[in-house]
Order: sequence, then C-alpha cells, then structure tokens
Amino acid sequence: MTERIRTRFAPSPTGDLHLGNARTALFAWLLARRSGGTFILRIDDTDVERNVPGAEARILADLRWLGLSWDEGPDVGGPRGPYRQSERSPRHRETIAELLRAGAAYRCFCTPERLAAARDAARRARRAPRYDGTCSALAPAESARRAAAGEPFAVRLRRPPGPVRFADLVRGDVAEDPADLDDFVLARADGAPLYHLASVVDDHDLDITHVVRSRDHLSNTARHILLAHALGWSPPAYAHLALVAESDGRKLSKRRGATAIAELREAGHVPDAVVNHLALLGWHPPGDPPEEVLALGDLAARFSLDRCSTADGSADPGKLRWLGGKHLARLPDPELVRRTLAWLGSRDPAAAVRAGAEEWVPRAIAASREGAHSLAEVWEPVAALLGESAGPEDYGATAAERADASRALAQAVELLEARPSWNGEAVHAALPREILRSVRLAVTGRRSGPPLHALLGALGKDSTVERLRAAIELLSGEDWQGWT
Repeated sequence: MTERIRTRFAPSPTGDLHLGNARTALFAWLLARRSGGTFILRIDDTDVERNVPGAEARILADLRWLGLSWDEGPDVGGPRGPYRQSERSPRHRETIAELLRAGAAYRCFCTPERLAAARDAARRARRAPRYDGTCSALAPAESARRAAAGEPFAVRLRRPPGPVRFADLVRGDVAEDPADLDDFVLARADGAPLYHLASVVDDHDLDITHVVRSRDHLSNTARHILLAHALGWSPPAYAHLALVAESDGRKLSKRRGATAIAELREAGHVPDAVVNHLALLGWHPPGDPPEEVLALGDLAARFSLDRCSTADGSADPGKLRWLGGKHLARLPDPELVRRTLAWLGSRDPAAAVRAGAEEWVPRAIAASREGAHSLAEVWEPVAALLGESAGPEDYGATAAERADASRALAQAVELLEARPSWNGEAVHAALPREILRSVRLAVTGRRSGPPLHALLGALGKDSTVERLRAAIELLSGEDWQGWT
C-alpha cells in the first residue's frame, strides 16, 4: 500500500444512484479530498443479468451533478485501469488459478441439489446453513482428474481456523465469530468470479488504502480479509457507515424504488443542499454549536471518520428543504439565474427558450429567491408571469363587470406609477383589496397562483404597469395582441 490515501466508489449499474450509495460516494470522496489523496471510480458490472442499460452513464452524471469528481475511472482513465470490473476478468481468473495451485482454495463438485438439501437440514436443526467442507478433503490428484473429465465445479476458499479481527475506522474493534464463516465460493461453475474475489483483487490492484461502505457490508469484511491474507496481501482499512433509511424508516432499496438522486435533481433541489443533507446523515460537524450549512469545499475541510455515527438515520425532506433555502440564499444572482434556466431547460426546453427571450426574466428569477427552497420554487412565480393572457370574459360576464375591472386597473396604474421604489410586499400592501383580483388577472392571466407580492416583485415596476395598461386597452375594446 502507498501512504497516500486512495479511496474508491464502486457502484453496480443495476439501477440509479440513490441516497444511500450517494452518501457512501460522498464520504469516500471527502476522506480522499480531506487528506489530499486520490478518489477512484470503479464500475462493478459483473452481475450481467441485473445490469440496466444506461445505468452507468446516469450514475456518472449524478455524481458529477453532486460535484464528486474522480481522479481515475472508466471515462478518465488512469495508471491502474481498466476501471470496469467486467474488463478485469482475466486478472480474476488468474488469481483463482493461483489460489488453487497454492492450496488456499479448492474445487467443490457438490451439486446444487446436494447443497440445497444440506441447507434444508441445517434449518430443520436450527443451525446456520454452512458448507460442510465435503470437497475440501479431496486429494489434489482426484480433484484435478474430475475437473479434467468435465465435471462442473465451483471454487471455494479454504478458511483457516479462528476468528477474524479488524479495527473498523468507524465502529472500533470487530471480531467475526468462526461459526459465521464457512468455505465461501470464489467462482461459479462457469468460472465467473463472484463479488468477494473480484472486489478484493480489484481493491488490491487499484492500491485502495481505505474502503468506505455502509454497515450492510460488515459481514463481507471478514471474508475479504481472509482472502487478502490467502493471497499474501495486506487488506485495506475499512470504515463501515451507518445505514440511511427512507423518511418512513424503510431500508433503502433499488428494487423498492429508493429515492434517486435524479429525482431530487428533477424536483429542482440544488446539489449544494443535497450534498449537505447527505453529509449530515451519519456525520457530526465540529463546533459548539456545530455549523450545519456547509458547501462541498467546507465539508472536505472539516470531514473526519471519527465524527461518523454508528446509529442509523433517515432522510429528512424537511431538513433538505431548509438546507435548500440556505444554499439558494448564498448564490449570486447570475449563478441563480444560470442554474434556474438550466434546470428549466432539462425539463421543458421550449419554456427555457421562451424565458431566455424576455429581458425581465433574470430580474424576476433573482427577485423570486425569497422564501424559495428549490429551483422549482424559484421558477414558480416566474412561470406564472409567462402564462397565457386573460381574455375580456375572464374579468366578468357583463359589460358592467368588465368596466369595473378596467377602472380598478386604472386605479392600480395610478398608484403604482407614483411609487418611488419597488418592493413586492410593499406594492401589494398599497393596492386596495378589492382590485387585487383584477391586477392578478392582468399580470398573470390567472385567477390564482403564487403570492401576488412575489409576482409583482419579480416582474418589476415597468413590466407590471405595461401589463396593466395592456389589459385596460383590451377591456376598452382595443385590438390587443397580448404580452406573451
């Protein structure tokens, strides 16, 4: 191992990146960045039957959106590639052959039917199902003869006696009971290596010094340490994080539709808030009181594994919204405008083009940040201002009602033009209550929607008065083309 820290994130392309594995990626990234080390992305794609087309590309896109860049990986290369596990199969098979030659592993010719019967017998006896070691006693010559004759076999590690002990960087000293370990399978009958073998070999070849993962992998660690020792290698240091559950307490699961990072992006959450929320799911910031609103760079400067919790936690949508408001408030106006229009363009390209053609839109976006917790909430009042204009019939069914509305709008114009400054809430308060309905219709074309003070503040004085005058012309019977 090198002295410089090298961490990795090794997702399987079997689905989208969800909160739990994104948090794992974040903590591995923070550990590397905090120490000036190296962060590696490896794609563990050997489970061909479960791989989802396009999942790898989406995972990479989500990691980039979160700001988690990698120093080595399948798309950027590096000195220890390849970085897709499926491309490392020759190396895995060489390692299996090496273990067989050394006697550290052996061929297992037990049929699936025999193994199933043994498991059933163990359950009936209320014992943990473990392989009984039948094939471990085969003489090497007999094992080689049966293999040469074409008899199918798996490959198992010959487990040494005694417990496995290691120091977990989050949980402290861990000892694995020998009763929980058996001669586990390294490769299937078709020769394909399983997760344990491939993961240990790749971590060694990539010179990984620290493996950061969630505690549901804790049961795998003893096996990985045994395998590393069988190969004469020093295993990396391990840090097992607390689990992250959904907000309803259920364990995160791709199969059950765990909250995906892509969903949060689609909903308009800013990555700064998502990363901040993920960091607080199992890590306590320093300070008294601790500072909770932290950008990615702040997190990297403060992160340490000794401040990670062992208690499982749940995602908190309310906390994410709160953080969203705090991070939106920090964005300079040009950056807020850029992000909002980029988010809109990813959802509705036509609306983004239309918004870009209106000179008041950047000003409206900047004015709409107040009270917003996501880009969707920033955009809501602006979208209302881009809606279809109201027709005469929307102001009333009769000529008298439309005339009343026209007089109300004229009163609004007089009041608003006299104002020396423009503040949405103050402007709204200055308008008589009985004319607000007509003002909303003239400004937005709708009878309801976001708070009117937010709309007026976003639109600005000149555009608001222009729309009111256009509505007055419409109600007076003038030929009007509208302001959309």
